[in-house]
Amino acid sequence: MVGFSLTLHRIQRGDFWKLSVVALAALVGFQFVDLHPASAGQTITGSGSSYAAVAINNWTGQVSNLYGASVNYQTSSSVLGLNAFCANQVDFAASEIGYNAQQASCPPGQPAAGTYQYMPDVAGATCLMYNLQSTTSQPIRNLQIDSAAMMGVFSGKVLYWDDGAIKSLNPGVALPHAFINPVVRSDASGDNYIFSQYLSSLQGAEYASFNSTFTPSNSIPSAQWPSATANAVQNGFDLTHFVPQAGSDNASNYVASYPNTITYVETAYAILHGSACAGVKNASGAFVEPSAVADAIALTHDCLNADLTQNLNGCNGDPGVFNAPEPQAYPISSYSYLIASTNISTQKAAVLAQFIHFMACEGQISAGQLGYSPIPPNLILADFDAIGRLPGQKTPDPPTAKNCPNPYITGAMQYVGGPIQLSTGGSGGASSAASGSVDVKQVSAATAAQTAAVKGSNGLYQAGGQKFGIALNAAVANMLSEAAPGAAIAGVTAVFLALIVVPPSVGLLRRRRRIRSQSFEGEM
Repeated sequence: MVGFSLTLHRIQRGDFWKLSVVALAALVGFQFVDLHPASAGQTITGSGSSYAAVAINNWTGQVSNLYGASVNYQTSSSVLGLNAFCANQVDFAASEIGYNAQQASCPPGQPAAGTYQYMPDVAGATCLMYNLQSTTSQPIRNLQIDSAAMMGVFSGKVLYWDDGAIKSLNPGVALPHAFINPVVRSDASGDNYIFSQYLSSLQGAEYASFNSTFTPSNSIPSAQWPSATANAVQNGFDLTHFVPQAGSDNASNYVASYPNTITYVETAYAILHGSACAGVKNASGAFVEPSAVADAIALTHDCLNADLTQNLNGCNGDPGVFNAPEPQAYPISSYSYLIASTNISTQKAAVLAQFIHFMACEGQISAGQLGYSPIPPNLILADFDAIGRLPGQKTPDPPTAKNCPNPYITGAMQYVGGPIQLSTGGSGGASSAASGSVDVKQVSAATAAQTAAVKGSNGLYQAGGQKFGIALNAAVANMLSEAAPGAAIAGVTAVFLALIVVPPSVGLLRRRRRIRSQSFEGEM
């Protein structure tokens, strides 16, 4: 500070030079306040889930723009992400499936216990995205479906859109007599795992028969959807009209492009294409579309193990997510996770810690727009604890609206509760006890009117009023144009001033020194 004060004292002769010093000081402050010095120049890599990819790719862009943090994420699938992490090819994976589900191609005991941890990144929902026109060539956007009809469609027993299994659920809808083309995931994915878990839970005998007919080696549930390379018609199951596609992008693109199609993808992909999600019949008998609040309500029945991996079927007598009793609950909801090493370098740990904090807090602001639901306060605390287990990092203070603008913390979204957490433990796939507490009682009262479930004109519950047809790129652009923190704004301003002011100032200073030197020589 002494040196800086002396410099200011000496430059009072010229405002031009004074501006240069101020600009440079602000620039230095920007570089080392917003980005931890240990993380400068470091890149962390990740791969996996297409289910959570829309959110993750949005976050990587934001942390790069706002803080300069370098996070490289490659979208593939949950299983491929688990495999890459197990092989030490990436610093983190993203997946809806834990290693305990035994879907990854890892040697026994790998990755080693005590070297990694699960961190909830976002809540999501499996949307039944479809492309369908009525007999009068009008788009149908209020389709209703239940688990029995889904089982029939995605096993090839329900072949036509006007089949009684669908028609009975959609009175007054002019369903066409056209073949259904189910678009299924051909790659091992979290979407397959969640959807097969849902169907095997509610339609157990039928799913088991279907699975054993075509892929008897598959576990139940499975990340691999049953398929047939030959003999596509067996035991009453007809896969003739199935369309296999690798990845959520390809599956959703196909449905958006071709009529009479239906697939199962995270809601974000339906929003991207302006497509509708079918209303799914829940345990109460209500038909509900996925939305931020509807997903959150269902996930209050999720059961988290000590390592935070989930059991969507519930525990301790709870009915679970698939059988959530609330009329507003969307039953095919799930959490997604980052899976990260606790043995990385301190430099990479600094970048990862910054990314996790952003993910749990600011990153959740865009969840609803993008087709997800924010993680609740108890999972924010779990992520904060995970930061504290990284080399050279400390557990952040309990979240507040100031240090963690997650919609639940700020009151922008009604708090409906969090998942059930069982015992807690140490690292190695386990979460320690939450390091603080969050009082969110006031949150419900603040926004209850805004987020109450509403039965729309189409007869479907739309909890939180999610509107389909919002282009994903518009939502992303909106988030990327979000006002930056004060330090970031000052930094950008400083860069601008430095580029404009510093070069001529340095030139002016050199000219003055040269003139003084020439004058001195002339006097000699």
